[in-house]
Amino acid sequence: MFKPLDFALIDNLYVAPDFRGSGLAHTLFEKAKEWAKAEGLTSLQLKVYNENKGAIHFYEKEGMAPLTTTYELKL
Repeated sequence: MFKPLDFALIDNLYVAPDFRGSGLAHTLFEKAKEWAKAEGLTSLQLKVYNENKGAIHFYEKEGMAPLTTTYELKL
Protein backbone atom coordinates (compact mmCIF):
# COMPACT_ATOMS: atom_id res chain seq x y z
CA MET A 1 0.00 0.00 0.00
CA PHE A 2 1.36 3.41 -0.92
CA LYS A 3 0.42 6.52 0.97
CA PRO A 4 1.65 9.98 0.03
CA LEU A 5 3.74 11.54 2.77
CA ASP A 6 3.23 15.15 3.76
CA PHE A 7 5.97 15.63 6.35
CA ALA A 8 9.58 16.72 6.34
CA LEU A 9 12.08 14.32 7.88
CA ILE A 10 15.10 15.76 9.68
CA ASP A 11 17.73 13.07 9.26
CA ASN A 12 20.47 14.62 11.37
CA LEU A 13 20.82 17.88 13.29
CA TYR A 14 24.12 18.32 15.10
CA VAL A 15 25.73 21.36 16.67
CA ALA A 16 29.36 21.10 17.77
CA PRO A 17 29.82 21.41 21.54
CA ASP A 18 31.57 24.80 21.27
CA PHE A 19 28.44 26.27 19.64
CA ARG A 20 25.77 24.73 21.87
CA GLY A 21 23.71 27.29 23.73
CA SER A 22 24.40 29.91 21.05
CA GLY A 23 20.97 29.67 19.41
CA LEU A 24 22.38 27.98 16.30
CA ALA A 25 20.26 24.83 16.71
CA HIS A 26 17.13 26.94 17.16
CA THR A 27 17.96 28.90 14.00
CA LEU A 28 18.53 25.70 11.99
CA PHE A 29 15.27 24.26 13.32
CA GLU A 30 13.37 27.43 12.42
CA LYS A 31 14.79 27.33 8.88
CA ALA A 32 13.68 23.70 8.54
CA LYS A 33 10.16 24.66 9.67
CA GLU A 34 10.05 27.58 7.22
CA TRP A 35 11.17 25.34 4.35
CA ALA A 36 8.61 22.63 5.22
CA LYS A 37 5.78 25.17 5.39
CA ALA A 38 6.84 26.70 2.07
CA GLU A 39 6.72 23.21 0.52
CA GLY A 40 3.16 22.71 1.80
CA LEU A 41 4.12 20.01 4.30
CA THR A 42 2.13 19.55 7.48
CA SER A 43 4.78 18.47 10.00
CA LEU A 44 8.43 17.81 10.82
CA GLN A 45 9.56 14.41 12.04
CA LEU A 46 12.85 13.06 13.35
CA LYS A 47 14.26 10.24 15.44
CA VAL A 48 16.28 10.70 18.60
CA TYR A 49 17.77 8.08 20.91
CA ASN A 50 16.12 7.91 24.35
CA GLU A 51 19.46 8.36 26.08
CA ASN A 52 20.15 11.62 24.21
CA LYS A 53 18.53 13.72 26.93
CA GLY A 54 19.98 17.01 25.63
CA ALA A 55 18.42 16.51 22.20
CA ILE A 56 15.09 15.42 23.68
CA HIS A 57 15.02 18.53 25.87
CA PHE A 58 15.82 20.74 22.87
CA TYR A 59 13.15 19.23 20.61
CA GLU A 60 10.48 19.37 23.32
CA LYS A 61 11.40 23.01 23.98
CA GLU A 62 10.91 23.61 20.23
CA GLY A 63 7.36 22.21 20.53
CA MET A 64 7.88 18.65 19.32
CA ALA A 65 6.21 15.69 21.01
CA PRO A 66 6.83 11.92 20.75
CA LEU A 67 4.96 10.24 17.90
CA THR A 68 6.00 6.57 18.02
CA THR A 69 8.24 4.28 20.02
CA THR A 70 10.61 1.79 18.41
CA TYR A 71 11.40 -1.39 20.30
CA GLU A 72 14.48 -3.55 19.88
CA LEU A 73 15.48 -7.02 21.06
CA LYS A 74 19.25 -7.54 21.11
CA LEU A 75 20.19 -11.02 19.92
